[in-house]
Order: sequence, then C-alpha cells, then structure tokens
Amino acid sequence: MDSLNTNKNDSNESEEEEEVVVDSDSELHENLKSEKLELTEPANSFLRYYLFSRGDSKAKCRICSKKIGRKNGSTNGMDKHLSSSIRDEIEAFFKSPTLDLEEEPLKYWKQNTDYMRIKQLVPRYLSPPSGTVESERTFSKLSEIYSQRRSNLSSEHAKQQLFLHFNFDD
Repeated sequence: MDSLNTNKNDSNESEEEEEVVVDSDSELHENLKSEKLELTEPANSFLRYYLFSRGDSKAKCRICSKKIGRKNGSTNGMDKHLSSSIRDEIEAFFKSPTLDLEEEPLKYWKQNTDYMRIKQLVPRYLSPPSGTVESERTFSKLSEIYSQRRSNLSSEHAKQQLFLHFNFDD
C-alpha cells in the first residue's frame, strides 16, 4: 500500500489544498519508462502535479488547471491525463518551428515556458560531460582513423568516420 506524505500548500483559492507525494511505484512510472522519458524528480511521485481539496472528489492539475475526477479515490484518470498531456507536449514541441543556427539553445530554454516537462531534460542533454573520459576516447579513436598511413585522408572524411564510429553499432 502506498504511504502518503501531505504538506499544506499556500493557495489563493477559498478551499484548503494539499500536495500529496506517493513513496512507491505507480502505473505512470511504468508508462514513462516505456516511453523512455525521464523527469528530474522521481516519476513515481506523479501526484505532485495535482492539488487536492478536502471534501472534493476532484483533483486539479497544476499543469493545465483541469479538474480530474477521483471516483472512490482512484488515481487512474489522473495517470491517463498526465500521460496524455506529456505525449501532447512532445507532439507540440516537434511541430513547433526550429531555432535558427545563430540562436542560443540555453537562452531559448530559459525564456520558454511552453514545454515545462521537456525543459526539465535540458540540463542533462545540453551540458558538457563532467569528466574527460569521453573526450579522451574520442581523441584516441581519431588517432586510429587519422594515422601516418592515412595522411591523405581529408579532415572532412575523418570527421565523418568518427561520427559513424560513435553513432552506429558495429
């Protein structure tokens, strides 16, 4: 059985609302793993996206402000709503115009508020690696590709071979 922690949340609404965090795995966690999505916080605490009012059978989504029914305390509707909203956000992101080559991606993500869950992934994928292992591995492979025997190999072809080596399985 899930253990629940409740924290009172300040709100301008007349009803008292609570933030609920679940400490065990949920169906949403499995859905996110199957979609190969990751959030910066544990996926099994999906209830953090909802506000609950005492005596109300509905939970309010913090993302879109939609009220989701909780018949007999069930969270299935909340799971489905959140999963579909993540899917909708990803589809909208891929349909949006791309950045110009001169634009800075980090600046874009600081200013953009349309894709909040995707924005959580930005630090992971737009930051340089913290160690030197990956760069050492790259230079080592480049020295194999661009050796004395292959001195006539153009730098463009060397880059292409390096790209193929690291992006395709043997």
